[in-house]
Amino acid sequence: MRQYDLFRRKASVVATANEYLAQLDAPKANAYMIYRAVQAAKIDFDATPKACTRVSRYMDAKGIPVTSSGDSAA
Repeated sequence: MRQYDLFRRKASVVATANEYLAQLDAPKANAYMIYRAVQAAKIDFDATPKACTRVSRYMDAKGIPVTSSGDSAA
């Protein structure tokens, strides 16, 4: 039940933020918020096992060495 309550609180915060963001009229502010949403989606995707496998295959195909921390050595 506790995790359900946390989910509901997070959903409430997101709904409130969305109401404020929907009121943005300035094109630059709107473009910036779209940019941030895309970046957040990419970060979330990169954290999935499927993305890690895809990046690993790409680096192997290109011959890019990987350090123990997961960063490329180049």
